[in-house]
Amino acid sequence: MNQKIDFTNCPRVLDRAFNGANGKKIAVEYNGRPYMLKFPPSGNGKPTELSYTNSCVSEHIASSILIAERMARKHQIEAYLKNLRSREPLTEFRETDWLAMVDYIAVHSKNDILVTFKDGTEIKA
Repeated sequence: MNQKIDFTNCPRVLDRAFNGANGKKIAVEYNGRPYMLKFPPSGNGKPTELSYTNSCVSEHIASSILIAERMARKHQIEAYLKNLRSREPLTEFRETDWLAMVDYIAVHSKNDILVTFKDGTEIKA
């Protein structure tokens, strides 16, 4: 049997934001854990018939796709790191390693260079 939880007096988590046009969302803390509360979207001016029920299903599908994409990326990174660890230490520059790691370099000036790696990490050089 499902129990209803009253989130009315839960403290809001103010530094958490949720994107999307599928209704208003807020973050609250309940029993020490964060929860996203979702409110039904307004159907005004929308070309489709939106309801609380189908918007939640859409949100779940989109979240599942995002999680699957992140898991696939995690496995790619783990495979790359395993390969990298199995190699001999670098003693000279290898273009293949460079191209496998670096996405791009932005040179703003002689003293302002930003290296962006394929995982999104940025290093100011």
